[in-house]
Amino acid sequence: MKKCCCGCMTVRTGTLVLAILGLIGSGFNVLQGLFYLLVGDPSIQQYENQVANIDQSRLNEKEREILENTDDLMHFYEAALPYMGAFTLVTSVVHLIVYGLLVAGVNKARHGYMIPALAVDGIGLVLGALLMLGGSIAGFVLLESVYTPHIIAFLVGGSIGLLIGFYFWFVIYSHYSEVKLASEGRLPLVNPQEKYGYK
Repeated sequence: MKKCCCGCMTVRTGTLVLAILGLIGSGFNVLQGLFYLLVGDPSIQQYENQVANIDQSRLNEKEREILENTDDLMHFYEAALPYMGAFTLVTSVVHLIVYGLLVAGVNKARHGYMIPALAVDGIGLVLGALLMLGGSIAGFVLLESVYTPHIIAFLVGGSIGLLIGFYFWFVIYSHYSEVKLASEGRLPLVNPQEKYGYK
């Protein structure tokens, strides 16, 4: 692939744009990880307030079971939140380093600098697909028919996000392959630095 974004830009430009956006997104994720560690998630308190206002005596047996399952999930989420915050913080710092290397790799035409981004993003996409599938199955089993539209929406939205993610990964891989082949003399280029104007 030589062009991306419907032919609007080269894969080199697309890779550079993705790297810069990755740096910005990782910076925000660092802040999010710190927020989860230091403050928590306000939605937990909102959920507890909503449950407190429910007259459970009016619920039928099925509704009580769904409420109990939802409550169990929220308690699990609350207990896991500090670990999620730490994980988000660590992975975001890793992504800052990886995307910084990617920017350097594009600017200096060094394919080796691009390998960490391909590896980290590839692993992230595979894990994301597994988590999305596992979360959807757990949702269908625990929450049953009441939340089926929400689970389907989550599954469809997640699938679209993963497809976009795999496309972006392929853009980076295409530029990596291009620079690698040029550095090995397997493309009609004197060297990748001359192609992109870097000496």
